[in-house]
Amino acid sequence: MKDLIYFPKTGYKSTGENGLAVFFILPVKHNRTRRQKCITGGIVFYQDIVISPTGEEKAEKEVDLAILAGSTKNALWNEEKDSYFQASKKNLTEEGAKLFLLLTEIYGEEPTIVTLLDT
Repeated sequence: MKDLIYFPKTGYKSTGENGLAVFFILPVKHNRTRRQKCITGGIVFYQDIVISPTGEEKAEKEVDLAILAGSTKNALWNEEKDSYFQASKKNLTEEGAKLFLLLTEIYGEEPTIVTLLDT
């Protein structure tokens, strides 16, 4: 698999925790045409809200799409910012940007880029 996310090589240190995972997420919009079920395993946590890919678990939101765009072995902490690395569109590789644009064209809206700490 080609890299979809550029992770910083400097300015961040490992906290000793597990790594980070970056996802492209599209929450369910019931007015979206040709809505497809998201096929992922388990429950996905999205910006402090639990979302279920199938809607079967007791969850706040369902997703139409959840794609793992990249991950790290270590959590990336920036002491100056007092925060973990948060991926954004500026961190997309050329391949990541192509996929992001394709998803935008298919779904009619940009996916949200979500960075999660793997604890």
